[in-house]
Amino acid sequence: MRRVSIALGSVLLAALLALPAPVVADDVNDEVRTAFDLGIKMLRKGDRASMEKGFRALDTRKDEALDSVDYWALYARLWKSLKKSESELWDTIVKQRQNAAPKSPVFCLVRARMTEDDEARGKLLDAALERNPKSIRARTAKAIFLLKGDDEDTGYEMLETIVEDDPYAEGALIALAELSLSDGLPEEAIEYIDKALEKHESAKLHHLKALAFRRWAKNDNKKLEKALDSAARALGMDPTDEFIKLYNELLKKTGDAATAAKALKVHFDRTRHPTLGALLAESAFKAGDYEGTVMGLNAADGNDPARLKGLAVAYARMGKKAEAQRAASKVKEVDAQGVLFAAAIDMHLGDAAGVKRRLGSLADADSKRMRAEAHAWLGEVDPLTSLVSKDAASGTRAGEDGLVALLQARLIRKMGDDFAAAVRKRVIEARFAAGRKIAPQASGYNTDLGKAKTEGWPARAITYMRAACGKRWGPPAGGARLSMTWFLSMGNNEKPAVAQGISAVSECGKDKERSFHFNKKESKDSRSGFVELFGNRGKLADFKPAEKAFAEGCAACVEGKAEAAVAAFTKVLTIEPNWYRARVFRAVMQALGPGAEKRDAAKDAGEALESWPDDFEARRMVLFLRAWAGDVGVQGEIDALAEREAQYNERDLNSL
Repeated sequence: MRRVSIALGSVLLAALLALPAPVVADDVNDEVRTAFDLGIKMLRKGDRASMEKGFRALDTRKDEALDSVDYWALYARLWKSLKKSESELWDTIVKQRQNAAPKSPVFCLVRARMTEDDEARGKLLDAALERNPKSIRARTAKAIFLLKGDDEDTGYEMLETIVEDDPYAEGALIALAELSLSDGLPEEAIEYIDKALEKHESAKLHHLKALAFRRWAKNDNKKLEKALDSAARALGMDPTDEFIKLYNELLKKTGDAATAAKALKVHFDRTRHPTLGALLAESAFKAGDYEGTVMGLNAADGNDPARLKGLAVAYARMGKKAEAQRAASKVKEVDAQGVLFAAAIDMHLGDAAGVKRRLGSLADADSKRMRAEAHAWLGEVDPLTSLVSKDAASGTRAGEDGLVALLQARLIRKMGDDFAAAVRKRVIEARFAAGRKIAPQASGYNTDLGKAKTEGWPARAITYMRAACGKRWGPPAGGARLSMTWFLSMGNNEKPAVAQGISAVSECGKDKERSFHFNKKESKDSRSGFVELFGNRGKLADFKPAEKAFAEGCAACVEGKAEAAVAAFTKVLTIEPNWYRARVFRAVMQALGPGAEKRDAAKDAGEALESWPDDFEARRMVLFLRAWAGDVGVQGEIDALAEREAQYNERDLNSL
């Protein structure tokens, strides 16, 4: 005899024994079904006015549904939810109809559904069978009750007998399908479900079929597609949270975020279900579809900070300034850190003056950093110098972004207000245009960066790179997480050879590993490559003069000594030709110096950045240099930078 086991919270038991809100009315006419559907909808809304409306609809048709367990179970559920008299329901309304139909098991089955006492339920099911021993519904309910208890064999035998008597008995077929799934036989479960579907379609059947295909599929994409199709059918018939969540899970398994957002949007347009809205917003945001994000987030109301942040960012990326700033201002009201978030939204919109107004005189490090960015955008050299000069002159990695900001401000001052404003407008317009496209999210960055002579440069260079969330690579608390990797590489003669690279782990935990290949040198002795990059043969000592010269160059930049800065950075590049920011800073100082050839300097800076396209601060600074130098190709770089930044925007709503 086949032994089976069913968990107390299974779909089967919820559906057939204690379903508080049935989703299909059995054996009723169209008018009754319409009343039933309205009752379900109003019960799910949950407020008293809605439930009263649903109850009135059911009450007018109750005597047309005397053979429907589902109908009367919903009637009883709404009655109880409205806190009406229990004795009036059972002792008057139900008892009168039960006495009028002494062979009908319906009201015994309804009461069995509604009770939470197993002993009472068993007696009610026995009473239902006494009234009609041939009732398929009563026999099925009794069989499942036995399966739940201590007599599994008898319960299973009853189900088999029911299907012999009625091959299309839906409840029994669902029960057998559940048993097959619990025994790890999804293919057999699908056979039972398909048999039931031959007679009657229901959301419950399609949902169960989706579960079976998901169990069967493992990594089989075709079966996953079938699971998705069944889940979509279930959702189309009844948009409950359970069906929605399975559908969303399968969407993630079978396609990318853009595909998921498109599919969810179809169902959301039809139902306006808030759970669908939340999932649509999540997938659409991940896909870079900000119209879809706003549509989904607006399915909910209220001042939840996560929702408001999502709206602010989505609106900002599309260039809808008023909507973005309105949502950002609400964030500030409900979130202690909201002022920084709102200032970041202003900065994305190009409203640097708004950033300064919001932050006022706040003195924390994040506020200072954001004010520095605003000053740099507006070309306000003096207040920016007071904020960043000490760090910018230090030559440290932490101080370099301050130097980038200061040099950008000086370039903008040289350009003049009108010219700089025109370039800023083009940058912001390109940013909004990129945000209105559905851009793929950036993936790992993998490049050969040439010969690295020292131990110091690879570790420093890693920190320039960006993770997909827009934060820097490199040293989190505890130091830089870098590791050597060895792999086979095809040499010039197309023969495999050992090469080495570096794997870096990002601070933000997204897009976690990327490879940076320094000195991708063929080597028979793997240790030789390791020694060249990280060994103790004087390589670190070679880096010290370059580091010292770099610091001298940074200090000269802050002091405005163009010739000294150019000389210092030239020394750096003699030792470390791949130190691209040294080359960028040299080019900018050449352009700012006397008798400069601005076009040559702009070209040199642009070529230096080709190795590191994700250094957005430096690229933005060089945009102003190229515009000032009259580079006719600067618009192409403006558009390319905007599109690159759009790919690296944060795409997780929960991380905003």
